[in-house]
Amino acid sequence: MSGITAVRIPKWGLSMTEGTVVAWHKAVGDSVTEDEDLVDIETAKITNVALAPGNGVLRRITVDLGDTMPVGALIGVIADAAVADAEIETFIEDFNARFGVLKTEGAGEAVFQPATVDSRLGPISIGQRGDGSGDTILLIHGFASDMNSWGFNIEALGEGRTLVALDLPGHGTSTKNVGDGTIATLAAAVGDVLTRLEVERVHLVGHSLGAAVALQLAELLEGKLGEMVLVAPAGLPGSTVSSDFLNGLLTARRQRELKGYLEMLMADSSRVTHEMVEDIIKFRRVDGVMDALGKIRDQINSGEQFAGLGALVEKYRPLVIIGEADRIIVRDSLQENGEVKVIPYAGHMPHVESPNEVNALIVARLG
Repeated sequence: MSGITAVRIPKWGLSMTEGTVVAWHKAVGDSVTEDEDLVDIETAKITNVALAPGNGVLRRITVDLGDTMPVGALIGVIADAAVADAEIETFIEDFNARFGVLKTEGAGEAVFQPATVDSRLGPISIGQRGDGSGDTILLIHGFASDMNSWGFNIEALGEGRTLVALDLPGHGTSTKNVGDGTIATLAAAVGDVLTRLEVERVHLVGHSLGAAVALQLAELLEGKLGEMVLVAPAGLPGSTVSSDFLNGLLTARRQRELKGYLEMLMADSSRVTHEMVEDIIKFRRVDGVMDALGKIRDQINSGEQFAGLGALVEKYRPLVIIGEADRIIVRDSLQENGEVKVIPYAGHMPHVESPNEVNALIVARLG
């Protein structure tokens, strides 16, 4: 029906199957502008805001606060003021009647299509969105994380582009062989992935450790590099990485203690859920994980491998995005070579805490 837009439970990341409606930023009858904050959705991992999918008036909210709904389910309706109430009711009835069919039709459409790619260190797990044509965006996560950390970014960044995310060696479901654990070794393995995928031109977006890997990787791309965005980057001149965080993440034994270290990631510590803590505990039990992460941690703590990153920032002049309240990367000064954007009220995970702002900055940089 023309003039009517469905507000649905979004899909943020590979593992998300449902979301709970916890707060609306608009009331029924309010005007709505596309891409403005509309409704807070809570997942097992985190709570975040879903944006308005269109312009008009919020004519209906079809669920109660606290309702948990599957991904794709209808939770509201935006429509032109001129659309009759009867048309909206018919739209809601038709949508809900067809929802089972819609879910079946979309069952094969993952946010990322998973695959495994060989590298010099061993198999690397990737997720790909798009058919591989045109420019590619490569997302590289941070220490002790995985590709799912980009769950709030892939929809916006993948629009009209091929998008690839991966689990770095030692992380996620990738090989636990990290070699000597240096960023140079990790970057070489990621370079193998791009070669296997026959990527012709790539934009690099890296977070924390992944930002340092992106800078090192740029040296291997031989003319294939497009733009580069570094989010809360580790290793830039004038900054240090919190060894308390790195050590605590690996040595904390009690859930409460580990939760305290994870809370260092966020400006708003309430975002750290019990499920996040459990995921880290489970991951640390996987064979080879502690040795792998320990090697990488020791290399980060030594600081020696970061010595040349300043020159690479000067060479490639990336967009640098940092959280104002970052407690993991402690900065005495900002890297002057490149464009620096500071996200207020965000910590070390601005792409998670303020994804709309970060997405807009990245999309504008990519053009």
